[in-house]
Amino acid sequence: MEELTWYEVNKAGSPLKQGDLLMDIPVIIPPQEYSIGSTPRVEINLFDVIVLTQTCDLVHNNVSYALVCPVYFVEKYLERNPSIKFDSFMEELKKHRRLGFFLLDACRIKGHERDFSFADYRNTLSVPINILKQNENKDRLSLQSPYREDFSAKFASFISRIAYPKVVTGTDPDK
Repeated sequence: MEELTWYEVNKAGSPLKQGDLLMDIPVIIPPQEYSIGSTPRVEINLFDVIVLTQTCDLVHNNVSYALVCPVYFVEKYLERNPSIKFDSFMEELKKHRRLGFFLLDACRIKGHERDFSFADYRNTLSVPINILKQNENKDRLSLQSPYREDFSAKFASFISRIAYPKVVTGTDPDK
């Protein structure tokens, strides 16, 4: 029996879909501060992203912009955050204890190898669909089912979480 992997390769010519990993996507970054009426200075940065928008909306051209979230390699993230240890960080990611992060398994598909990475739900981006669809003319990795659905469900849970003003009665350590 063949082992189920997290990824499949979408061949060039196949339509864009939820869970596609796309590299070096240009994204306009507005300034942190802006005065109404002034001309903003913007930056264009390149991001590796994973598509959040539903496949049906992409295929049927129901959207002009697609929602994506940036993807970061674990090792590079830890290089920039040396106080975080690899083993504990990976354990937190595996158990979904890092709010807003979704662990993506390493890929060993020949020609598409990549190390562990994570999607950052906290910093979603909106990208014109025509920019993303330029990736339809090349092979690309995409999450397979059930990982794609888990990715989507975890995002829905993250975006719809509720902050309670009070913990359950009788459990407040201050009382």
